[in-house]
Amino acid sequence: MSYQNDLNMMAGYNHWANQYVLNFARQLSNEQLHAKLAYGFGTVFETLVHLMAAEQVWLARWNGHSPEKLTPASNYADLDQLETDWNTVNANLVAYLGALTPERLDSQVTYKDTQGVEFTNPLSFLVWHLMTHNMEHRAQIAAACTEAGLPVGSFNVIHYLRQL
Repeated sequence: MSYQNDLNMMAGYNHWANQYVLNFARQLSNEQLHAKLAYGFGTVFETLVHLMAAEQVWLARWNGHSPEKLTPASNYADLDQLETDWNTVNANLVAYLGALTPERLDSQVTYKDTQGVEFTNPLSFLVWHLMTHNMEHRAQIAAACTEAGLPVGSFNVIHYLRQL
């Protein structure tokens, strides 16, 4: 496989896995969706918003902009509204990754985090960071769903690849 096939597969899996946990979150009661957790970003809902917002922020950073904060959960009334924006973010992420060249992947990206601290890293490292970041928080959402009586099953990459 070429690097571009790998990036396309990574972007496809990321969207598939996000949809996977989002679909399970839809089965939670409103109380379960907004119940405080000991992990993640407060609640299942807030963790889902954090996932989408992190994708927005990293895309902005990769394009030379450093947002000072992530989109807050209070911007969303429900999962449908979140999913609408998330689908747009996903389309932008897929397009961005699909257009990358090996040279761009090896290039340095300078950005500021939400505290204003400046960093410079290879773009390839930042792409990997976003993907592993998302896996961490999807696992937290899956744990919350399982604790609420909805066994999520496995959303490992092999299950995505088998569907291709």
